[in-house]
Amino acid sequence: RSGEGSLAAVVLFRLVLDRLSHPQAPVSLPASAVAGELGLSEDQSRRGMKALLSRDLLAEQPQAGRAKQYVLAASVLVGQPATA
Repeated sequence: RSGEGSLAAVVLFRLVLDRLSHPQAPVSLPASAVAGELGLSEDQSRRGMKALLSRDLLAEQPQAGRAKQYVLAASVLVGQPATA
């Protein structure tokens, strides 16, 4: 369904933006933190995250043995990243 997880996606995306230290930083969103900060159930969180990923707003950055991390998708970022 096209709208499934949309409301949860909005609040999850806001949480991601609040946790970013810079636009290309990875963010971890453990289910316990989402439940505690946003009051979303695990199922709501899962559907919201799936909606963000399917709409190319976030990209998964898997790390072995750790919670999944997410970064802003390239389509969200505007302009060229700064070089060090």
